[in-house]
Amino acid sequence: VEEMKGYLDAKVPPYVRQHEDGGEQTPVLRGDEGLRNVRLDGYGVPLVGEVTAIQGETVIISLGSRQGIQPGEKFQVIRPLTLPDGTVVNEVEATIEVLYILGPDRAGCKIIESLFPIMVKDQVKPTQ
Repeated sequence: VEEMKGYLDAKVPPYVRQHEDGGEQTPVLRGDEGLRNVRLDGYGVPLVGEVTAIQGETVIISLGSRQGIQPGEKFQVIRPLTLPDGTVVNEVEATIEVLYILGPDRAGCKIIESLFPIMVKDQVKPTQ
């Protein structure tokens, strides 16, 4: 978003002066105030990934540079469980910390705390 704002700040005023009879216009950046401090996946949906691989104490998740993930960030590993009445309960299994970014949609993490064994396909969400 900041890159787009920089581009628009540079391009819009000269374009408007040239094509709109010398008028002035400056782009304004606005957003949904209700989404402050909520990590999003780039499409306006709260950030959720999944465990893609486990090797000992190392966990690979499906979030990376594309989602703005940084080393040192912590995530909860969650397994959604469906009860007999159809209610879905999110069971927190572990807390993991990002060690390194492996690509646009991959990060390597270490297990900090584990209440239950982590499994491939478990969900990961930023800690609150």
